[in-house]
Amino acid sequence: MQKIFTAIVAASAAFVSACSASSEKGANREYVEASANVERAAKAFGEADYKTAKNLCDDAVASVRKIVERYPESTIALKVMTDSATRIGPVAYSELVSKIIPKLALLYNPNLAEVGIAWPVVVNGGLSGGDVCVLAALVQAAAADGKISEEAQKRISAELAKSVSDVFDKSRIERGDFSDFAARLGSQSDAAADIAKVLSPPRPKPAPRAKKIADKKLFISEARTQAAMVAYDISVVPALRAKALSARADSSELFAEFVKILEGALENISKINAPQIRDKAYADMSVLFADVGMENKAIEVARKVAEARLFEGTFAKIASTAGNSENYMDAIALASRMPDGRQKNDFLSDLAAGIARRGYFEAAFSIAETIKDPASRDYSHARIAAAAFGKNTKALARAASKVSLAYPEVLEKISPTCSRLAKTSCQRSENPELYRAAALADFAYIAASADKALCEKINGAAIAELKGAREISPVAIAIARNFAKAGNAAAAIDFVAENIYRAASFPCDRLCALSAEVAKSNPQAAKKGFEIAASLGEDAVILAWNVANSGLPLSSQVQILKPFLPQFGK
Repeated sequence: MQKIFTAIVAASAAFVSACSASSEKGANREYVEASANVERAAKAFGEADYKTAKNLCDDAVASVRKIVERYPESTIALKVMTDSATRIGPVAYSELVSKIIPKLALLYNPNLAEVGIAWPVVVNGGLSGGDVCVLAALVQAAAADGKISEEAQKRISAELAKSVSDVFDKSRIERGDFSDFAARLGSQSDAAADIAKVLSPPRPKPAPRAKKIADKKLFISEARTQAAMVAYDISVVPALRAKALSARADSSELFAEFVKILEGALENISKINAPQIRDKAYADMSVLFADVGMENKAIEVARKVAEARLFEGTFAKIASTAGNSENYMDAIALASRMPDGRQKNDFLSDLAAGIARRGYFEAAFSIAETIKDPASRDYSHARIAAAAFGKNTKALARAASKVSLAYPEVLEKISPTCSRLAKTSCQRSENPELYRAAALADFAYIAASADKALCEKINGAAIAELKGAREISPVAIAIARNFAKAGNAAAAIDFVAENIYRAASFPCDRLCALSAEVAKSNPQAAKKGFEIAASLGEDAVILAWNVANSGLPLSSQVQILKPFLPQFGK
């Protein structure tokens, strides 16, 4: 009997031992699987694959719960239940449940799919109201440009509004009011618009103030009397001029009647016998016609002035108006009487530019070729190119090719970059090479739309001017822009990379735009550009948005944004 009891006890002990061993084995198997899943989740997290990371972490937690439920007597179950520091793979189990998985649930949001990797950057920044509003503003701009559907914008905005705690920020996102964020978002200046603004025809000088006409019959009667008197007293011409301005301001009908009176005055002037007095009257009448916008008549009358000095004085007064004359042959004939010099060159240049703006490019080229001074001739051809910009590529290419580049200072007059520089502390007297380079770079942009090879040549001349400059940021923008315009955005990024030490204030938004532009054709160059933008201190959310929309592979996006992305377990 004793032997039987002993056998039973031994068998029971062996059975319990076997069960215990089986329990430990099962628990260990689940623990190893859970740890492996967390390791894999950490890897997926580092690759910004938050969906996979969350699924793996959920599986790991399920395995641990399985240990506790199925193998409660196991060492692992005891440790998990009693020690919060118990590690599952690279992290503590308590952190996995309380921190990592909730964060993954936040990071992986299918409703924000269009935002891409920009959302994790915002989450890593603590979901600050400012960052979330910037992202919402970027989404709004993308929708306005047709890059995101209106439906997607509404869905994303609703999710972003839910993510902020501040009531004011929530309301702003819901209303789409992001005016306060304009400075942070930056603005990419439209080079074409900038150049068009500088190249637009100069505003006509304001006409002298016209007096209001109280009694039109009396007004006309007085004018007729003065027109008749001009044959005897040319001092009445200023009075006629004042009346001409008033008539023009009143109505087209009254002005047409007044022009007939002026014709009568001219006929009376022709009867003056004294040449000097007659010339003076013609000179004053020429200025009168110029002031009321009758350019052709002003030229016709000015040609009647015989005395050289008086003619030169008259020419100086009506030159800006005469340059707009439809009858440019008469204007050329008028200029031919002027001695060679700056005034004549400026007039011919204005005339050529005015004619080119009206589309008469052959005539404009003919006028420009009559300019003897080479610098003035370069300027005239540059203005013809500018007039052809966006209108006539053949005329643009021809005009741009005629600019010798030997006198870059004349191009400064049509350079928006030079115009901006002049409003800063960077003055031309101290930085002549910077202004010359800026003028060449802007002219290269004009040439690019007609001749990319010429654009590269002119851009190269701009770079050569910068050889000894220490700070080139304003011009670096224009030069980089030209590389991209000529179809070589990768070269633009290389230029920035090579010169960033002297272009510290290069706008990050421009660099991001260049990087995005080259992403498909040259991913490595794009990656370099984005990394430079990051090093220059570009706003992390804006940088992430540009990277997310660049088309670069996710692995490259992660490498670029690594400093701004959340880390697993932290």
